[in-house]
Amino acid sequence: MSADISIDYYDVLRAREDATPAEIHSAYRRQLNAHHPDRGGSTTDAQRINEAYTVLSDPAVRATYDRARERERVAAAPTPAPAPSYSAGAPTDPAASDRGSSRLPPQTVFMIRLVRAAEVAGKTAFMVGWILLGLFLGFVGLLLFAFGLDNETSRAWAPLVNIGGLVLAVLWVLIPLRVNKALSAHNARANENVQRQYGGC
Repeated sequence: MSADISIDYYDVLRAREDATPAEIHSAYRRQLNAHHPDRGGSTTDAQRINEAYTVLSDPAVRATYDRARERERVAAAPTPAPAPSYSAGAPTDPAASDRGSSRLPPQTVFMIRLVRAAEVAGKTAFMVGWILLGLFLGFVGLLLFAFGLDNETSRAWAPLVNIGGLVLAVLWVLIPLRVNKALSAHNARANENVQRQYGGC
């Protein structure tokens, strides 16, 4: 008998695909008893159950049926999309990554953006801290100046206070510039390491 692979005979008998012949026979008996025309079932259902048992109880026919179903599954399975290739010549410009024109993998773009966010947060925190420190030192300088007007000792120290204020003013300009340059160099190296590690560049 030729088996119709469009029909799932295992489902008709409510049996597993790896069921043993004894399990196939038991499933057949259960389904036939449940759907027999003498017990209120339909003739069509009974015929389908008998057809399923005829196919699955014959080892040769069952093997042919199983192979045909497997070929049908493979043919119907969707073809997986080819994996993106990241060649050695892929663009590594982070700005190009953000525009979506780069062939860097998504995790590389994410890491680059994370490094940039850390860079911005670090610079912002540093500048805010430096401004607060400058305001504090300015406040201390005002206090010294105010006390110096009424105090001989403070007036004697006034030249040192003035020199100290001048030094602080210079440092207030130089230190942020130096730290900003160091942060930029550090983050440039971090970007290169991220691209090398995750981008295969």
